[in-house]
Amino acid sequence: MNISLLKTRGKSKGLTLVEVIVSLAILGLIIIPLLNMFVFSALTNKRSEDILDATYIAQSIIETRYAEHKTDGTIPAGGEYTDPFGGGYWIDEKVETDGGLIRIIIKVYSDNTKRELKAQMETYLLNQS
Repeated sequence: MNISLLKTRGKSKGLTLVEVIVSLAILGLIIIPLLNMFVFSALTNKRSEDILDATYIAQSIIETRYAEHKTDGTIPAGGEYTDPFGGGYWIDEKVETDGGLIRIIIKVYSDNTKRELKAQMETYLLNQS
């Protein structure tokens, strides 16, 4: 005895047009949010990469100033300049002396318009003079 759960009419072996359209609509409802998630993830990764690169640049400049100060006791001049590593960032370096301390502030911007601050670091050095 053969019991069939689906009763078929005639000799139909394919899908109807309505079934295909409904299945595509359901598939579209599932895929569109997933695609949006991947796009948002890619944008977030790019933003994080930019911040990480800018932070690395600021850290490298601070370490360079620290090494220069330790070896020959020079006080950095500060100023504005382009990224020495060729990443296209704009650096704003401020140096303030207050008695026995030298305060160095490094700000890294996305370009010379200074609209978007990507990273900022600050350190203090002992004034050896």
